Amino acid sequence: MRRWAIIAAAAALLFAGCSGDPSVPNQAPSDHSSSAPTESAPSAPGSTTPGGGTSPSAGSCPVGQPSGTYHLAEFAGQANSALGHGKGGDITVTFTNGSYRLAGAGKQPMAMTVSDKATGDLYVKGAIDGSYDTSGPVRTFAVDSAKGTAYVSNDEGRAQIEFAQLAQVIGLQGEFALACRGNRLVLAGQSAVFSLVRS
Repeated sequence: MRRWAIIAAAAALLFAGCSGDPSVPNQAPSDHSSSAPTESAPSAPGSTTPGGGTSPSAGSCPVGQPSGTYHLAEFAGQANSALGHGKGGDITVTFTNGSYRLAGAGKQPMAMTVSDKATGDLYVKGAIDGSYDTSGPVRTFAVDSAKGTAYVSNDEGRAQIEFAQLAQVIGLQGEFALACRGNRLVLAGQSAVFSLVRS
């Protein structure tokens, strides 16, 4: 099987299993050495840190709320034995008082690695609209609508990914712990972690 087809199949497996379903074991990707966002997730705004203090909420989360537009800098997710990591690209997420829009221009790819073996570029063109709870350190996110195209590409070719399937993952579906500090926002779910930077 050609390498790009392996990437597409692995990506599809990853996307199918990272929907934030509570039935998935409550764990983030275990191999953080090369597959997770490079900076540790800060404690949730106002929460107690291991040292006994509290972590302040800064500009990106006024009154504990994500606000404005962020760039999706990194993504790490796990489904069964498939561990995926993505970095870069032109995907942004705009938060507005309980609703969000995730949008990709489809021009700059997210560099994907699946199970430290297959690599490829993920292009996302379209928009996903959703909603989320506005209180508590753990928020429930839901996808309301999604329309667009997505594919994985490398020097051997390209393979389409169902946008509805992709939306279940990067569209933010399920429960996520929210933490922010400065211009960084981290959303940690049961099988996926998103690292965002304020645009």
